[in-house]
Amino acid sequence: MKAFFSLMIAALHPFVRCTPSCECPAPEEILMKDNNFFRFRDPWPFLTSPERLYLKYGPFKLLENIKCIISELIENDPRSGYLERNVSWTNIDRA
Repeated sequence: MKAFFSLMIAALHPFVRCTPSCECPAPEEILMKDNNFFRFRDPWPFLTSPERLYLKYGPFKLLENIKCIISELIENDPRSGYLERNVSWTNIDRA
């Protein structure tokens, strides 16, 4: 929940006016001081998951003709750190 509020503060920060007499912290400072922030940035548990992963967000310019991006685990060897995933996508059918 704390991470949610930290992200909300960062999202609303550009809409708050700051006068010379006030001290407005940068949204980056708020996020970097949050102890839970870095826990969500570690991609390893996400990438080593045996579940099928779906990419939800991405740059529109790269994804405008793609409907769905799927990633499936092929091999994960924790001893060597080797990880292999297959990435595939479904194009949008244009009539």
